[in-house]
Amino acid sequence: MNLFHAAGGQREGRLVIVGPEKEPDSIAKFALELRGARATWFGSNLGRQVLVGFRPKHVSLTGAKSPVVCAIIYEQLIGAKTLLDAPFGERMICPSTDASTHPTGNEVRLSFDPNPGHIFDVATARASVELQCDIF
Repeated sequence: MNLFHAAGGQREGRLVIVGPEKEPDSIAKFALELRGARATWFGSNLGRQVLVGFRPKHVSLTGAKSPVVCAIIYEQLIGAKTLLDAPFGERMICPSTDASTHPTGNEVRLSFDPNPGHIFDVATARASVELQCDIF
């Protein structure tokens, strides 16, 4: 699972999960707008530290609009899919893509499907239910 430190906050009038601003290459480069039960929970817990998790199949190569740019350092063919390793700040992101060749060193832009994401509460080490949000 791809994990990122984050906290609940507000950005442009929206209730969001944002990464720590002290990490310039973090999830802070984009925000996840919260909806449903997660929005209710974070609304009363602004600033609470969490880990946001995305499985490799929910991280994909994308077009030029994504703020998440990484260079591939490793690829592993696993049947009909390829797993890639790409460092992002101090984190390694592992997206899954169709079985194809992605040369080491190539830069890729990544996007996250936020709906199947997971939130883990750092204080209690408990996982919450699936994340319901939109990336903006």
